[in-house]
Amino acid sequence: MYVDLENGNDNNLGTSTSPLLTLPYALETAVANNIPNIYIKSGVYDIPNPVNITTNSPHPIVVSPEPSGNVKLTFNSNRNLRFYGGAKNIEIKGFELDGKSNMTDHWTILTNYVWQPELFPFSLSGAAIAFQIEDAEDIKITDNVIHDFYQKSVNIEDGRYVTIKGNIIYNIALTSLSGGHGIMRQQGSGSFPASDPDDPTKYRWDIDGNLMFNIHQRIYSWVPAKGYLNMTLDEGKPILINETPDHDLNMKARIQNNIIAYFKIDGIRIKPTNNLEVSNNSLYTTEPIGADGITDTTNGFSGTGTPFLNFKCFNNSVDIDPNRQPYELAESIGSTGSTYENNYSAFGTIAPIGVASNLNTSLFVDAPNGNFNIVPGLPANIGPDTAIISDLTARASAFNVTIADNNWVNNHLKNAQTLFDNIPGVEDGIANNEPVFLDAGIYDASDLEFNQGRKSYYFTVNTTWNADKGVTNAVLNHGNGLDIYDGKYEIVTPEVYSEWYDDIKANHLRDTNNDGTGDTPYNVIRYGESIIRQNKVLNDNSLHVIEIDNATEYTHTDANGYAVTLDGDILIDFKYTPNGDEVFDL
Repeated sequence: MYVDLENGNDNNLGTSTSPLLTLPYALETAVANNIPNIYIKSGVYDIPNPVNITTNSPHPIVVSPEPSGNVKLTFNSNRNLRFYGGAKNIEIKGFELDGKSNMTDHWTILTNYVWQPELFPFSLSGAAIAFQIEDAEDIKITDNVIHDFYQKSVNIEDGRYVTIKGNIIYNIALTSLSGGHGIMRQQGSGSFPASDPDDPTKYRWDIDGNLMFNIHQRIYSWVPAKGYLNMTLDEGKPILINETPDHDLNMKARIQNNIIAYFKIDGIRIKPTNNLEVSNNSLYTTEPIGADGITDTTNGFSGTGTPFLNFKCFNNSVDIDPNRQPYELAESIGSTGSTYENNYSAFGTIAPIGVASNLNTSLFVDAPNGNFNIVPGLPANIGPDTAIISDLTARASAFNVTIADNNWVNNHLKNAQTLFDNIPGVEDGIANNEPVFLDAGIYDASDLEFNQGRKSYYFTVNTTWNADKGVTNAVLNHGNGLDIYDGKYEIVTPEVYSEWYDDIKANHLRDTNNDGTGDTPYNVIRYGESIIRQNKVLNDNSLHVIEIDNATEYTHTDANGYAVTLDGDILIDFKYTPNGDEVFDL
């Protein structure tokens, strides 16, 4: 059966010369006529609305490009290929799926949309989730290229017997405002009663032989109703497995033969899951901050019994920064029935000791340039088989995918200052036009991160915005002796910003009596690297800090035609001795 997603007609015969138009109709027709294959005619298709699939097929149906054809699907919605309502026995194979989430650059998102995400349309943000699997069974996602979705490539909720195999997945979660991941087993869903046990011959979900790279978070995730924004990057994991609500026993699951590269936080993160196998995966990154390898956690686990019953961990290879943890699996290895063998790492601290061995040498032939074969002479049978690597490499070549690190570096000082400078209406010289926060905030110790010594701003909130976002008074109450800020919204600054701000505050005081000596802390200290997209009038009790490293590298505020009025004082901090003939555009 054939489908042309642009020029077909659901009244047609479904032949190559008379194709149908819509995939849901084609699936129902295939079931009625016992047809095993649906072919999409070659082309590039823009899919403006979600494709909702509820077909319950008694036999497997494979949806793929027509023989010798190529199909690219571009999306513009939240849940784009959605399987629910009992969908069953459907495979999506061999497509390129493009979420177009790279259309709007990082700084435009920070300046215009973080504080008011409702203004960020799909036409600019691109698509969120490629595959959404709710109450569906025997769903296969195979041999596809999935890229540029801002939330997830695959999100599994109540899906059962889900296979994700042979896909190339990259550029996921880079522009998410609420935290995205590559492949996610969603929390709060996915349990089945003991009266409906899994088929023992099938995996609840099977993540097998995928190449995943450049999946990470760049924007601090935020759910306004929580009453705080924590400026830390702790999401954007390539694979994140959450526990099921009932901590199901009658199941098994598997993560095997995957290549995960160029990530910036845990490559594989698992939460309590019974009968889970993690084997023959290869992980590589050079990220020095936050990027661990295969890790577990039981934080928030409220189930009964051992958290990772019969956990298996075999033949994995992890090559990450020497200061990070390639394996951190204390909870899973400590669970009843757990076994492990033949796991290796290049460098780093392993926990528990014994779950893997450090070789103190690079594991892969040329990982920076996309060659993830194990270096000859190293232990055999670790990582994916060479045939799997060759297949993924060939697929990347066929789809013109370059396997390389995007080398993104998070500039937390600039990120934070850009966000603070663009709080809508604040300090723009116009009264009573602040839709989110009503002021520039008060800097003090963080309530949320009090034990870590981080600092926060506390903002007065627009009551209309509060109501619209469902922010309750309870979440705006503060402990740790910070109840003076009750009713205010907490924004926790990045650790590096807290350290920078506190150093400037302690060493550069305001001279209030003009005697040439600083005597009073500034109310506001502003980092000089920022992008501003509204008029800005800084108050007279502020310090604007410019840092000059050398003649060509220095902080720069880009207002792009907007008016910036600097009242207060300016600190120009030379990190070198200038010649005297330099010119700096600050």
